[in-house]
Amino acid sequence: MSEHRYRGYRIEYDPPPIPIRTCDWAWTHDDYGGPGDFRCGHSGSLAQAKADIDEQIADIEADEAPCAWCNLPGGHDMDAHNREGEEE
Repeated sequence: MSEHRYRGYRIEYDPPPIPIRTCDWAWTHDDYGGPGDFRCGHSGSLAQAKADIDEQIADIEADEAPCAWCNLPGGHDMDAHNREGEEE
């Protein structure tokens, strides 16, 4: 299993034992809280995982609901929540 870091998420290549390749890459936010926390998913490639993470963060930034990370109103820069030194 290989691990990559991107925007506060851990992305791992962990293909399930099925012939479908659309969920070979699992991604989870560093502060993932378990069931009910939407900051996780599966994608078909590393590039798609990063795109899916970007889309999720953009959706959160555009939303006026409280931020899942800090409980402040949406629309702020989610990159402020990321740790330094991560792969971009």
